[in-house]
Amino acid sequence: MTSVPVYQQLRPDANFTYKLIQLPPNLLSHLSFGDCNAKYLDLKTKPINPNAAPSSDDSEGDTVVVCTRDSTFKLRQNNHSNCVLLMNQRRINHDQRDGDNGDRNEDAEALMGFSRSNYVYELTQIPGSILDILPEYNNRQNGATQLGKKFMSRNKLAELSPCSPTEFDKIYIDSCLCEITNENNDKFVYKLTQNVISQILHTFITYLISESKQTQSFTIDKLTLHCNVAFKSWQPSMIDAVIFKFTICAREDSQNRPNPTVTNDGLLPGPLRLHDDAITRWFGIQELSKLAHSFGTPTTVADFLLNWKTALPSFYNVPLDIVQLRGHYYTANTTNTTNSSSQLVYFINQSSLSRDVATRFKQLLTIQSNWKYDEFVACLQPVLEHGKKVDTVILKYGKKKRVKRDQFVVCGR
Repeated sequence: MTSVPVYQQLRPDANFTYKLIQLPPNLLSHLSFGDCNAKYLDLKTKPINPNAAPSSDDSEGDTVVVCTRDSTFKLRQNNHSNCVLLMNQRRINHDQRDGDNGDRNEDAEALMGFSRSNYVYELTQIPGSILDILPEYNNRQNGATQLGKKFMSRNKLAELSPCSPTEFDKIYIDSCLCEITNENNDKFVYKLTQNVISQILHTFITYLISESKQTQSFTIDKLTLHCNVAFKSWQPSMIDAVIFKFTICAREDSQNRPNPTVTNDGLLPGPLRLHDDAITRWFGIQELSKLAHSFGTPTTVADFLLNWKTALPSFYNVPLDIVQLRGHYYTANTTNTTNSSSQLVYFINQSSLSRDVATRFKQLLTIQSNWKYDEFVACLQPVLEHGKKVDTVILKYGKKKRVKRDQFVVCGR
Protein backbone atom coordinates (compact mmCIF):
# COMPACT_ATOMS: atom_id res chain seq x y z
CA MET A 1 0.00 0.00 0.00
CA THR A 2 1.33 3.43 -0.94
CA SER A 3 1.44 6.08 1.78
CA VAL A 4 1.95 9.83 1.42
CA PRO A 5 3.17 11.98 4.31
CA VAL A 6 0.88 14.98 4.98
CA TYR A 7 1.94 18.08 6.89
CA GLN A 8 0.11 21.22 7.94
CA GLN A 9 1.49 24.71 8.43
CA LEU A 10 1.35 25.77 12.05
CA ARG A 11 0.63 29.37 11.11
CA PRO A 12 -1.35 30.19 7.94
CA ASP A 13 0.02 32.96 5.73
CA ALA A 14 -1.68 36.19 6.82
CA ASN A 15 -1.01 37.83 3.45
CA PHE A 16 -3.20 35.45 1.45
CA THR A 17 -6.79 34.23 1.71
CA TYR A 18 -7.76 31.30 -0.48
CA LYS A 19 -11.25 30.63 -1.84
CA LEU A 20 -12.38 27.42 -3.51
CA ILE A 21 -14.51 27.60 -6.69
CA GLN A 22 -15.93 24.43 -8.22
CA LEU A 23 -15.80 24.85 -12.01
CA PRO A 24 -18.62 23.36 -14.13
CA PRO A 25 -17.53 21.31 -17.18
CA ASN A 26 -18.31 24.02 -19.77
CA LEU A 27 -16.32 26.62 -17.85
CA LEU A 28 -13.42 24.23 -17.33
CA SER A 29 -13.41 23.51 -21.06
CA HIS A 30 -13.42 27.24 -21.77
CA LEU A 31 -10.30 27.75 -19.66
CA SER A 32 -8.54 24.67 -20.99
CA PHE A 33 -9.21 24.81 -24.71
CA GLY A 34 -10.49 28.32 -25.44
CA ASP A 35 -8.71 31.03 -27.38
CA CYS A 36 -5.86 32.66 -25.47
CA ASN A 37 -7.55 36.08 -25.65
CA ALA A 38 -10.78 34.61 -24.27
CA LYS A 39 -9.25 32.73 -21.34
CA TYR A 40 -10.30 35.05 -18.55
CA LEU A 41 -12.87 35.16 -15.78
CA ASP A 42 -14.40 38.47 -14.77
CA LEU A 43 -15.81 38.64 -11.24
CA LYS A 44 -18.60 41.20 -10.95
CA THR A 45 -20.67 42.41 -8.02
CA LYS A 46 -24.16 43.60 -8.86
CA PRO A 47 -24.77 47.03 -7.29
CA ILE A 48 -27.79 47.22 -5.02
CA ASN A 49 -30.26 50.00 -5.81
CA PRO A 50 -31.55 51.30 -2.45
CA ASN A 51 -34.48 53.09 -4.12
CA ALA A 52 -35.72 50.02 -5.96
CA ALA A 53 -38.75 48.20 -4.64
CA PRO A 54 -37.93 44.77 -3.21
CA SER A 55 -38.99 41.79 -5.30
CA SER A 56 -39.72 38.24 -4.22
CA ASP A 57 -37.88 37.07 -7.34
CA ASP A 58 -34.59 38.67 -6.34
CA SER A 59 -31.92 36.55 -4.68
CA GLU A 60 -28.80 37.54 -2.84
CA GLY A 61 -27.01 34.79 -4.74
CA ASP A 62 -27.43 36.80 -7.93
CA THR A 63 -25.38 39.74 -6.63
CA VAL A 64 -22.02 38.12 -7.49
CA VAL A 65 -21.42 36.61 -10.92
CA VAL A 66 -18.49 35.24 -12.89
CA CYS A 67 -18.38 36.15 -16.59
CA THR A 68 -16.51 34.82 -19.58
CA ARG A 69 -16.61 36.53 -22.97
CA ASP A 70 -20.05 35.10 -23.80
CA SER A 71 -21.51 33.48 -20.65
CA THR A 72 -22.57 34.48 -17.14
CA PHE A 73 -22.45 32.27 -14.02
CA LYS A 74 -24.09 32.86 -10.64
CA LEU A 75 -21.75 32.41 -7.67
CA ARG A 76 -23.27 30.62 -4.67
CA GLN A 77 -21.60 29.72 -1.39
CA ASN A 78 -22.06 26.09 -0.34
CA ASN A 79 -21.15 25.57 3.32
CA HIS A 80 -19.68 22.29 4.59
CA SER A 81 -20.23 20.71 7.98
CA ASN A 82 -16.54 19.80 7.97
CA CYS A 83 -13.60 21.63 6.43
CA VAL A 84 -11.61 21.23 3.22
CA LEU A 85 -7.83 21.14 3.55
CA LEU A 86 -5.98 22.84 0.72
CA MET A 87 -2.73 21.05 0.00
CA ASN A 88 0.27 21.53 -2.24
CA GLN A 89 2.80 18.91 -3.32
CA ARG A 90 6.30 19.91 -2.32
CA ARG A 91 9.60 18.54 -1.01
CA ILE A 92 10.16 18.65 2.72
CA ASN A 93 13.86 19.45 3.25
CA HIS A 94 15.52 18.24 6.43
CA ASP A 95 18.72 19.67 7.87
CA GLN A 96 19.93 16.26 9.06
CA ARG A 97 19.86 13.14 6.95
CA ASP A 98 20.82 9.64 8.03
CA GLY A 99 23.40 9.07 5.33
CA ASP A 100 24.98 6.09 7.06
CA ASN A 101 21.91 3.89 6.68
CA GLY A 102 21.47 4.92 3.04
CA ASP A 103 17.69 5.00 3.52
CA ARG A 104 15.63 6.99 1.09
CA ASN A 105 14.08 10.11 2.46
CA GLU A 106 10.45 9.11 3.04
CA ASP A 107 9.41 12.78 2.98
CA ALA A 108 11.03 13.59 -0.36
CA GLU A 109 7.55 13.84 -1.87
CA ALA A 110 4.91 14.99 0.56
CA LEU A 111 1.71 17.06 0.76
CA MET A 112 1.74 20.32 2.70
CA GLY A 113 -1.60 21.65 3.94
CA PHE A 114 -1.51 25.44 3.77
CA SER A 115 -5.13 26.52 4.31
CA ARG A 116 -8.54 25.29 5.40
CA SER A 117 -11.94 26.22 4.03
CA ASN A 118 -15.39 25.62 5.49
CA TYR A 119 -17.20 26.34 2.22
CA VAL A 120 -16.83 26.14 -1.54
CA TYR A 121 -18.28 28.41 -4.25
CA GLU A 122 -20.48 26.80 -6.90
CA LEU A 123 -21.16 28.26 -10.35
CA THR A 124 -24.47 27.98 -12.20
CA GLN A 125 -24.95 29.43 -15.67
CA ILE A 126 -27.66 32.09 -15.84
CA PRO A 127 -28.77 34.64 -18.46
CA GLY A 128 -26.82 37.89 -18.19
CA SER A 129 -28.69 41.10 -17.44
CA ILE A 130 -28.16 44.85 -17.64
CA LEU A 131 -28.68 47.03 -14.56
CA ASP A 132 -32.21 48.37 -14.39
CA ILE A 133 -31.13 51.79 -13.14
CA LEU A 134 -31.18 53.79 -16.38
CA PRO A 135 -33.34 56.87 -16.92
CA GLU A 136 -36.00 56.83 -19.64
CA TYR A 137 -36.15 59.18 -22.60
CA ASN A 138 -39.71 60.26 -23.36
CA ASN A 139 -39.26 63.45 -25.47
CA ARG A 140 -39.89 65.69 -22.46
CA GLN A 141 -38.48 66.32 -18.98
CA ASN A 142 -35.49 64.13 -19.72
CA GLY A 143 -33.16 66.29 -17.68
CA ALA A 144 -35.28 65.90 -14.57
CA THR A 145 -34.10 63.57 -11.82
CA GLN A 146 -35.75 60.16 -11.99
CA LEU A 147 -36.02 58.33 -8.67
CA GLY A 148 -33.63 55.41 -8.40
CA LYS A 149 -32.06 56.07 -11.80
CA LYS A 150 -28.41 56.83 -12.55
CA PHE A 151 -26.68 58.55 -15.44
CA MET A 152 -23.70 56.64 -16.80
CA SER A 153 -21.81 55.97 -20.01
CA ARG A 154 -22.12 52.81 -22.08
CA ASN A 155 -18.69 51.59 -20.97
CA LYS A 156 -19.54 52.14 -17.30
CA LEU A 157 -22.83 50.31 -17.72
CA ALA A 158 -21.05 47.35 -19.32
CA GLU A 159 -18.53 47.31 -16.47
CA LEU A 160 -21.17 47.24 -13.71
CA SER A 161 -23.79 44.99 -15.31
CA PRO A 162 -23.78 41.30 -14.25
CA CYS A 163 -23.36 40.22 -17.83
CA SER A 164 -20.76 38.95 -20.29
CA PRO A 165 -19.66 41.30 -23.11
CA THR A 166 -21.43 39.27 -25.82
CA GLU A 167 -24.67 39.12 -23.84
CA PHE A 168 -24.38 42.82 -23.04
CA ASP A 169 -24.23 43.81 -26.71
CA LYS A 170 -27.35 41.77 -27.51
CA ILE A 171 -29.37 43.02 -24.53
CA TYR A 172 -28.27 46.59 -25.25
CA ILE A 173 -29.81 46.32 -28.72
CA ASP A 174 -32.93 44.42 -27.63
CA SER A 175 -33.65 46.95 -24.86
CA CYS A 176 -33.27 49.87 -27.28
CA LEU A 177 -30.63 51.62 -25.19
CA CYS A 178 -28.53 54.46 -26.56
CA GLU A 179 -26.21 57.24 -25.47
CA ILE A 180 -27.89 60.65 -25.70
CA THR A 181 -26.03 63.95 -25.55
CA ASN A 182 -27.48 66.45 -23.07
CA GLU A 183 -27.28 70.26 -23.03
CA ASN A 184 -23.85 70.06 -21.34
CA ASN A 185 -22.54 67.89 -24.19
CA ASP A 186 -22.28 64.87 -21.87
CA LYS A 187 -23.30 61.45 -23.13
CA PHE A 188 -25.38 59.18 -20.91
CA VAL A 189 -27.26 55.96 -21.63
CA TYR A 190 -31.04 56.24 -21.79
CA LYS A 191 -33.77 53.70 -22.35
CA LEU A 192 -36.19 54.85 -25.02
CA THR A 193 -39.83 54.66 -23.97
CA GLN A 194 -42.27 52.56 -25.97
CA ASN A 195 -43.94 55.68 -27.34
CA VAL A 196 -40.63 57.09 -28.66
CA ILE A 197 -39.67 53.73 -30.17
CA SER A 198 -43.02 53.48 -31.96
CA GLN A 199 -42.74 57.02 -33.33
CA ILE A 200 -39.22 56.50 -34.70
CA LEU A 201 -40.05 53.05 -36.10
CA HIS A 202 -43.24 54.29 -37.78
CA THR A 203 -41.36 57.22 -39.34
CA PHE A 204 -38.48 55.01 -40.47
CA ILE A 205 -40.71 52.45 -42.20
CA THR A 206 -42.68 55.25 -43.88
CA TYR A 207 -39.40 56.68 -45.17
CA LEU A 208 -38.29 53.31 -46.56
CA ILE A 209 -41.65 52.87 -48.28
CA SER A 210 -41.32 56.31 -49.89
CA GLU A 211 -37.90 55.23 -51.17
CA SER A 212 -39.24 51.79 -52.26
CA LYS A 213 -36.73 50.07 -49.97
CA GLN A 214 -39.04 48.38 -47.47
CA THR A 215 -38.37 44.96 -49.05
CA GLN A 216 -34.76 45.62 -50.04
CA SER A 217 -31.47 45.63 -48.16
CA PHE A 218 -29.91 48.94 -47.14
CA THR A 219 -27.02 50.44 -45.19
CA ILE A 220 -27.45 53.18 -42.62
CA ASP A 221 -24.73 55.46 -43.95
CA LYS A 222 -26.39 55.62 -47.39
CA LEU A 223 -29.83 56.49 -46.04
CA THR A 224 -28.71 59.90 -44.63
CA LEU A 225 -31.57 59.83 -42.13
CA HIS A 226 -29.86 62.35 -39.84
CA CYS A 227 -30.29 65.05 -42.47
CA ASN A 228 -33.94 64.23 -43.16
CA VAL A 229 -36.43 66.71 -41.72
CA ALA A 230 -38.74 63.87 -40.61
CA PHE A 231 -36.12 62.74 -38.07
CA LYS A 232 -35.07 66.15 -36.74
CA SER A 233 -36.73 65.54 -33.35
CA TRP A 234 -34.37 62.69 -32.50
CA GLN A 235 -30.62 62.37 -32.09
CA PRO A 236 -28.74 60.03 -34.47
CA SER A 237 -28.01 57.55 -31.67
CA MET A 238 -31.74 57.21 -30.98
CA ILE A 239 -32.56 56.52 -34.63
CA ASP A 240 -29.73 54.00 -34.87
CA ALA A 241 -30.90 52.21 -31.71
CA VAL A 242 -34.37 51.63 -33.18
CA ILE A 243 -32.90 50.48 -36.50
CA PHE A 244 -30.58 48.03 -34.72
CA LYS A 245 -33.53 46.54 -32.80
CA PHE A 246 -35.82 46.00 -35.79
CA THR A 247 -33.42 44.89 -38.52
CA ILE A 248 -31.44 41.77 -39.31
CA CYS A 249 -28.32 41.24 -41.38
CA ALA A 250 -29.15 40.85 -45.06
CA ARG A 251 -26.16 38.62 -45.81
CA GLU A 252 -26.94 35.01 -46.51
CA ASP A 253 -24.46 33.81 -43.86
CA SER A 254 -26.20 35.95 -41.22
CA GLN A 255 -29.86 35.12 -41.84
CA ASN A 256 -30.22 33.27 -38.55
CA ARG A 257 -28.88 36.12 -36.47
CA PRO A 258 -31.73 37.89 -34.62
CA ASN A 259 -29.89 41.21 -34.43
CA PRO A 260 -27.08 42.96 -36.28
CA THR A 261 -23.77 43.53 -34.55
CA VAL A 262 -22.74 47.04 -33.56
CA THR A 263 -19.09 47.93 -34.07
CA ASN A 264 -17.11 50.33 -31.90
CA ASP A 265 -17.83 53.28 -34.18
CA GLY A 266 -21.57 52.72 -33.95
CA LEU A 267 -22.01 51.56 -37.56
CA LEU A 268 -22.99 48.15 -38.86
CA PRO A 269 -20.62 46.01 -40.89
CA GLY A 270 -23.01 45.11 -43.71
CA PRO A 271 -26.39 45.60 -45.38
CA LEU A 272 -29.60 45.29 -43.37
CA ARG A 273 -33.23 44.54 -43.99
CA LEU A 274 -36.39 45.01 -41.98
CA HIS A 275 -37.24 42.27 -39.50
CA ASP A 276 -40.95 42.07 -40.31
CA ASP A 277 -41.81 39.57 -37.56
CA ALA A 278 -40.24 41.76 -34.86
CA ILE A 279 -41.96 44.89 -36.22
CA THR A 280 -45.45 43.40 -36.42
CA ARG A 281 -45.01 41.83 -32.98
CA TRP A 282 -44.01 45.21 -31.52
CA PHE A 283 -47.04 47.06 -32.88
CA GLY A 284 -49.28 44.12 -31.97
CA ILE A 285 -48.22 44.16 -28.33
CA GLN A 286 -48.74 47.92 -28.22
CA GLU A 287 -52.31 47.43 -29.47
CA LEU A 288 -52.89 44.62 -26.98
CA SER A 289 -51.78 46.88 -24.12
CA LYS A 290 -54.56 49.31 -25.05
CA LEU A 291 -57.09 46.62 -24.17
CA ALA A 292 -56.09 46.96 -20.52
CA HIS A 293 -57.38 50.57 -20.62
CA SER A 294 -60.63 49.84 -22.47
CA PHE A 295 -62.61 50.08 -19.18
CA GLY A 296 -63.98 46.55 -19.42
CA THR A 297 -65.17 46.83 -23.02
CA PRO A 298 -64.56 43.39 -24.60
CA THR A 299 -62.79 43.19 -27.96
CA THR A 300 -63.13 40.34 -30.41
CA VAL A 301 -60.17 38.84 -32.23
CA ALA A 302 -61.51 40.17 -35.54
CA ASP A 303 -61.73 43.75 -34.22
CA PHE A 304 -58.28 43.51 -32.70
CA LEU A 305 -56.75 42.35 -36.00
CA LEU A 306 -58.29 45.38 -37.70
CA ASN A 307 -56.85 47.73 -35.06
CA TRP A 308 -53.47 46.01 -35.37
CA LYS A 309 -53.45 46.53 -39.13
CA THR A 310 -54.39 50.19 -38.69
CA ALA A 311 -51.52 50.77 -36.27
CA LEU A 312 -48.94 49.77 -38.90
CA PRO A 313 -47.53 52.38 -41.30
CA SER A 314 -49.57 52.91 -44.47
CA PHE A 315 -48.71 50.56 -47.34
CA TYR A 316 -46.66 48.33 -45.04
CA ASN A 317 -48.33 45.08 -46.05
CA VAL A 318 -47.30 42.06 -44.00
CA PRO A 319 -49.34 39.03 -42.88
CA LEU A 320 -50.85 39.26 -39.40
CA ASP A 321 -51.93 36.41 -37.16
CA ILE A 322 -52.75 36.73 -33.49
CA VAL A 323 -50.66 33.63 -32.68
CA GLN A 324 -47.59 35.84 -33.35
CA LEU A 325 -48.39 37.54 -30.04
CA ARG A 326 -48.72 34.44 -27.88
CA GLY A 327 -47.51 35.05 -24.37
CA HIS A 328 -49.14 38.48 -24.25
CA TYR A 329 -52.84 37.57 -24.51
CA TYR A 330 -55.50 34.97 -23.79
CA THR A 331 -58.82 34.35 -25.51
CA ALA A 332 -62.23 33.38 -24.21
CA ASN A 333 -65.27 32.04 -26.07
CA THR A 334 -68.43 34.10 -26.23
CA THR A 335 -71.73 32.54 -25.26
CA ASN A 336 -73.05 32.61 -28.82
CA THR A 337 -70.25 31.11 -30.91
CA THR A 338 -66.93 29.32 -30.77
CA ASN A 339 -65.63 30.86 -34.00
CA SER A 340 -62.03 31.96 -33.43
CA SER A 341 -62.64 35.42 -34.97
CA SER A 342 -65.55 36.01 -32.59
CA GLN A 343 -63.60 35.08 -29.47
CA LEU A 344 -62.76 37.80 -26.98
CA VAL A 345 -59.10 38.72 -26.53
CA TYR A 346 -57.49 40.06 -23.32
CA PHE A 347 -54.06 41.52 -22.66
CA ILE A 348 -51.49 39.97 -20.30
CA ASN A 349 -48.74 42.23 -18.97
CA GLN A 350 -45.67 40.00 -18.76
CA SER A 351 -43.87 42.44 -16.46
CA SER A 352 -46.60 41.98 -13.84
CA LEU A 353 -46.03 38.23 -13.64
CA SER A 354 -43.55 36.61 -11.26
CA ARG A 355 -40.29 35.06 -12.48
CA ASP A 356 -40.88 32.14 -10.10
CA VAL A 357 -42.50 29.19 -11.91
CA ALA A 358 -44.87 28.14 -9.12
CA THR A 359 -45.98 31.71 -8.41
CA ARG A 360 -46.54 32.48 -12.10
CA PHE A 361 -48.55 29.27 -12.48
CA LYS A 362 -50.90 30.37 -9.70
CA GLN A 363 -51.14 33.90 -11.12
CA LEU A 364 -52.20 32.59 -14.52
CA LEU A 365 -54.89 30.36 -13.02
CA THR A 366 -56.14 33.35 -11.05
CA ILE A 367 -56.56 35.29 -14.30
CA GLN A 368 -58.49 32.42 -15.90
CA SER A 369 -59.40 29.03 -14.43
CA ASN A 370 -59.24 27.16 -17.74
CA TRP A 371 -56.57 28.01 -20.29
CA LYS A 372 -56.07 26.91 -23.86
CA TYR A 373 -52.94 24.82 -23.77
CA ASP A 374 -50.88 26.79 -26.35
CA GLU A 375 -51.74 30.15 -24.78
CA PHE A 376 -50.84 28.92 -21.30
CA VAL A 377 -47.52 27.43 -22.42
CA ALA A 378 -46.56 30.69 -24.15
CA CYS A 379 -47.06 32.58 -20.87
CA LEU A 380 -45.18 30.04 -18.76
CA GLN A 381 -42.29 29.26 -21.11
CA PRO A 382 -40.21 32.45 -20.44
CA VAL A 383 -39.49 31.39 -16.84
CA LEU A 384 -38.77 27.70 -17.42
CA GLU A 385 -35.21 26.42 -17.25
CA HIS A 386 -33.62 25.47 -20.54
CA GLY A 387 -34.48 21.87 -21.39
CA LYS A 388 -37.27 21.65 -18.82
CA LYS A 389 -40.37 19.89 -20.21
CA VAL A 390 -43.40 22.13 -19.90
CA ASP A 391 -45.84 19.21 -19.45
CA THR A 392 -43.86 18.07 -16.42
CA VAL A 393 -44.34 21.49 -14.82
CA ILE A 394 -48.05 21.54 -15.70
CA LEU A 395 -48.64 18.14 -14.10
CA LYS A 396 -46.73 19.24 -11.00
CA TYR A 397 -48.85 22.33 -10.32
CA GLY A 398 -52.08 21.64 -12.22
CA LYS A 399 -53.79 19.40 -14.79
CA LYS A 400 -53.88 19.03 -18.55
CA LYS A 401 -57.25 17.96 -19.95
CA ARG A 402 -58.26 16.90 -23.44
CA VAL A 403 -61.41 18.66 -24.67
CA LYS A 404 -61.26 17.52 -28.29
CA ARG A 405 -59.14 15.16 -30.32
CA ASP A 406 -56.35 17.70 -30.78
CA GLN A 407 -57.28 20.35 -28.20
CA PHE A 408 -56.22 20.57 -24.56
CA VAL A 409 -56.82 22.93 -21.66
CA VAL A 410 -54.78 23.63 -18.53
CA CYS A 411 -56.56 24.02 -15.19
CA GLY A 412 -55.94 23.70 -11.47
CA ARG A 413 -55.94 20.45 -9.54
